[in-house]
Amino acid sequence: MIIEDQLVSIIIPIYGVELYLKQCIESVLSQTYQNLQIILVNDGSKDKCGEICDYYATKDTRIHIIHKQNEGLVNARKSGLAVAEGDYVTFVDGDDWVRENFIYNLVQPAIKYNTDFIIAGYIREFYGKEDKIIPKLPIGYYSKEDLVENILPNALYNGIFFQHGISTYVWNKLFKLTKLKHYLAIVDKNIVMGEDAALTYPYLFNCDNLYITDATDYLYRQRPNSIVKSVPNLKFEYSQLSLLFKHLKKHISKFIHIDIEQQLKLYFYAQILIRSGGVINDDIKTIPFSNIDTAKDIVIYSSGSFGQHLISSIQKLNFYNIISWLDEDHVESQIFGLEVNSIDYILEIDFDLVLIASIDEKYTNSAVSKLKNLGISKDKISCFKFNLIQIEKAIIDIGFDVNTFNYKDQIYAV
Repeated sequence: MIIEDQLVSIIIPIYGVELYLKQCIESVLSQTYQNLQIILVNDGSKDKCGEICDYYATKDTRIHIIHKQNEGLVNARKSGLAVAEGDYVTFVDGDDWVRENFIYNLVQPAIKYNTDFIIAGYIREFYGKEDKIIPKLPIGYYSKEDLVENILPNALYNGIFFQHGISTYVWNKLFKLTKLKHYLAIVDKNIVMGEDAALTYPYLFNCDNLYITDATDYLYRQRPNSIVKSVPNLKFEYSQLSLLFKHLKKHISKFIHIDIEQQLKLYFYAQILIRSGGVINDDIKTIPFSNIDTAKDIVIYSSGSFGQHLISSIQKLNFYNIISWLDEDHVESQIFGLEVNSIDYILEIDFDLVLIASIDEKYTNSAVSKLKNLGISKDKISCFKFNLIQIEKAIIDIGFDVNTFNYKDQIYAV
């Protein structure tokens, strides 16, 4: 056991999570590491979250409550940090929960190695299904030299398109209070897309050391509002991405021997592709799938964010007929209101082409194998075509400067 002489502040931003908040708070109260300051930030929630916070404050003196008007996630985190007194700080979202050794497994290496940053894994929970996600980079301690040579060159892009070396999330990490205050303070309140990345990467790039652990004690709950994507206002989303990436460029570009510009661009391109479903400039000719120019009746495979946005984009074009939508997680998708069928359903319908709606190479290869095993011929399966030149041209066409990340129609959060 470690000596509990290091106070850890846990900041929990809360808004509209009445159904999940009790489980969240109780999981934090049940930590084996007891030297905690638990900061509940009720960000003007209109449900019973405020009452739930007040109730738990009467049960445990470690709880500090902030009731404030709704100003968004960034300001909620800043409000929590303003009263934080811990040597270390971590975050927990109000609709998630943690296992009893969550804090212990973060603090133990922090104390042992006196590190600026602890990075852990997590578990993604989707309607009772749990997937363990461990860090992609090797477990262990990294000095400043190791960090610069082995971590930062792969932090935003690890060599596989749309994959980070270090995840963006702030809730599976432990920060030093003294350093965190600066890097949270500089996050613009108007950043409402990529708030985690806006903090995690500038903090990471200015650390003196870190430790990566394979502990997976944080449970990230995928809820309907994170699964079901509304049809995007692309101008607003592009504007928000512009803010995020200008912020990142400003605060992580000091290492001249690391190709930060290329990392940022590839990360940026991936975000644009996800939010547009690959159809960046609403042009039929730019749909990034092979053989689609000879198809009319199509099937979409995958109900993730990219698949949802791809369907939205194709429907706006009013050129193709979407015959069906398939996913392995069709039952869960149906529960959340998506009209998704099982993969086997493809054997019951006539179609010209099935589009694997993913820019994740591993997922795409798995999907192709499953379809082939069902007897679907290769010439009826279409995968995402990654053409960096075409993607960059389309991004420039919609009004981005790909070097500065400036966007022609800047729209700020309300």
